[in-house]
Amino acid sequence: MRTVLVHFDVEEDYVLLETFVESANAAAKAIEALNDELFSGSIVFELVVFPAAPGSLKQYIGVSVKFVKNSGYAVGVLYAALWSLIQLMDSQTVQDVSQELFGKSPREVLVERIRNFRQRVDSLEPEAEDEAQQLESEGYQLFEQFLVDGASASLSAPPEVLESRKLPPALSYRLRLAQSDLYSAAIDDRNVMGIGFGEGEDFPIQRRDFAPRGVRPLPPREEGEEDLWEVGTALLRVTSPVFKRDQPGRKWMAETSAGSAIHFDIVDNEFWSRVSRRQVTFSEGCEILVQIATKIGSPGRKERKVLRVLKLDGEFLAQPLREDAISAALGNFRFSKSKDPRQESLFDDD
Repeated sequence: MRTVLVHFDVEEDYVLLETFVESANAAAKAIEALNDELFSGSIVFELVVFPAAPGSLKQYIGVSVKFVKNSGYAVGVLYAALWSLIQLMDSQTVQDVSQELFGKSPREVLVERIRNFRQRVDSLEPEAEDEAQQLESEGYQLFEQFLVDGASASLSAPPEVLESRKLPPALSYRLRLAQSDLYSAAIDDRNVMGIGFGEGEDFPIQRRDFAPRGVRPLPPREEGEEDLWEVGTALLRVTSPVFKRDQPGRKWMAETSAGSAIHFDIVDNEFWSRVSRRQVTFSEGCEILVQIATKIGSPGRKERKVLRVLKLDGEFLAQPLREDAISAALGNFRFSKSKDPRQESLFDDD
């Protein structure tokens, strides 16, 4: 059995129950994603959670491979399972994903073990059942190590690594979703100052790094699918501003008038020009009236873009974009059906 270690840097020897549960769930989701997307769900495994170690709190999630569903083309069940292990680990997709997550292929990570494993399988006699069972056990350990290392790497990686085009879209989305669950819980737990994935007192992911990793990813698009945006107005109270434009992984956070929390980007060039000229200032808690576009029709956290900042703390800044300008910026869109009287007037001609 191999373990994923989630190591919390905490001021006291505890984390919130939600943080503890979500960290275990995040590791499980990452492992399941790697198995489903790389090995077609053929690895049957069991996950266990060990008691947390005190001090800088450590949580261990154990991974135990039970068996691998084999292709059945080789002679004998055990022999077929061994060849299935090699075939899965040697696939080009696994090589590419490993290279992206670890900077190395599985052969480079475990080169001597895999080479030795292959040689012993090549020379295995069909009747040598005891040796076959020993080899099968060693093969399972290789997969346990790959799944554990893959889960740790994906939970710690910067979002842009997991969003690389070299990763299959479905795998990228599921790994980012697991990562988002972990760091969203950590953001809400003020006792957690950093997170690491090793035994040492080294926490490379500090609290300031939680927010980009906690942003919920957008689902992969279906082939031929077109974006559809819904455009309306909203009065928002800013809870976490972004003071510079074009910061990857950073989004504004705000509360709607109904109390819902949303994330969004501001793509209003006029607004950012005013900011750069110091004609406006904004801070946590300020209110903005905005013309906002929301991508619809997909599960998960919605993508939102503020097209125009219309007012800041009641001060008029700009008129909303007209229909032709919105179409040029977004493509396929429709207006919101909201009955908010502010919206009805904002879409009128000047």
